[in-house]
Amino acid sequence: MLSVSISGTPDRPVDWLSLVGTLFDPTRTIVPLDALFPEGLTSEQRTEQNASMMSASQLSATAAALKRLGEPVEPRLRVVGVDEAGPSAGVLREGDAIRRADDEPVTGLEELREVLGRAAPGRAVRLEIMRDDAIEQVDVEPETGADGTRLLGVTVTEDYSSPSTSSWNSTRSVGRARAWSSRSRSTIS
Repeated sequence: MLSVSISGTPDRPVDWLSLVGTLFDPTRTIVPLDALFPEGLTSEQRTEQNASMMSASQLSATAAALKRLGEPVEPRLRVVGVDEAGPSAGVLREGDAIRRADDEPVTGLEELREVLGRAAPGRAVRLEIMRDDAIEQVDVEPETGADGTRLLGVTVTEDYSSPSTSSWNSTRSVGRARAWSSRSRSTIS
């Protein structure tokens, strides 16, 4: 099990004297504050982000527990927002469920990130989507971010459903880095 503890925030930085012990403790690391707290992110947004990540973690744990108990759990990746200036504008819509990317099954965010990461710049990725109870094929040419990641410019939710429970979900962003809102979001590569 990994445990992470952070000392200091942009609002309450740690003084240099408190960091001296870290220099002699191989289990601790000093990291610049801006690596953990992006510029422009308020304390309220950080608190909301942390709560959203905890909620997403609890949803994943629930799905894992149901699977371990032998319950069928069906993961899905559903579009809940499209960046009007992104590469998916006019192609993907809210409510679309992404089922495959370049002929590979996609049931979660990491699988989609892997397929996008292998896509060559300038080449469209073929997505199989479920839209209004019909399966469709669409092509989206991902943008290349400043760090080389491939971006679709959509926000997706990782849904889970099981016959013995109701559906539940966790929302993340697939595209441009953006401020955190009331849903858990992360940039997809």
